[in-house]
Amino acid sequence: MVSMREQLEALTVGMARQVAGWLPAVTPERYVAFLDMMYHYTLRSGDRLRLAAERATLPELKAFFAELAADEQSHYQLAKADLAAFGRTPSDATPREVSAFHAFWEGIPAERQLSFLGAL
Repeated sequence: MVSMREQLEALTVGMARQVAGWLPAVTPERYVAFLDMMYHYTLRSGDRLRLAAERATLPELKAFFAELAADEQSHYQLAKADLAAFGRTPSDATPREVSAFHAFWEGIPAERQLSFLGAL
């Protein structure tokens, strides 16, 4: 039986292959904007994943989100360091897309816990 982690890995590989076609359109300025968005997205990723672990009732899902929360806790520092390499700092304001995603995530109830997986 294929584990949930292996299934998620296969999905991310497929998504990466699709995104590869867009890479020629990436400019340094667009990449900096992406890094800023990722900084704000990952700044609270540990909190979001802990919330998913708290709301999950399926033991495997609860354990998955708890482990992922620990792994993701400091990823915002990677985006911050990448921005610094471009001579930039994170913007003060959270982009509205990130705020909207946070609101969506925080609104997922326990009875729709699989939505957390879909939102990853």
